[in-house]
Amino acid sequence: MERLLSRTGTQEKKRRRTYPPSVDLVKDALELNTAFLEAVIAAPRVVFKLGIGKSVYALKTLYFVYNDWEKAKKYIVFMPQEFLALFKEAVDKDKRIPMIVWDDAGFLVGRQRWNSRFVVAVREHLNVV
Repeated sequence: MERLLSRTGTQEKKRRRTYPPSVDLVKDALELNTAFLEAVIAAPRVVFKLGIGKSVYALKTLYFVYNDWEKAKKYIVFMPQEFLALFKEAVDKDKRIPMIVWDDAGFLVGRQRWNSRFVVAVREHLNVV
């Protein structure tokens, strides 16, 4: 997909739109039907500053996997309940979900809550997958 853009708006130049390399990994895992891909994009605050683009990267990857913003938006979750609802729907319908982004998962499923019953249950479900 190409887009005609320029920073100043006075000159137009072709700019090839690139997509995150993880898109190929997700699509290959689906086509081969043999792989489960789990990716974690993390940046501890002691190493990286906030606002370095983790969520934007995840959103772009979602878009390129689904090729549709409306569909992609369905698969970005923030709360554990939203994640579990998508997971349950997939299990009930016996379907694979190409990609789910759980943005800021560490906020609600961080180390302080790591041993809570809920987080333990989520981890066990993911281990089954």
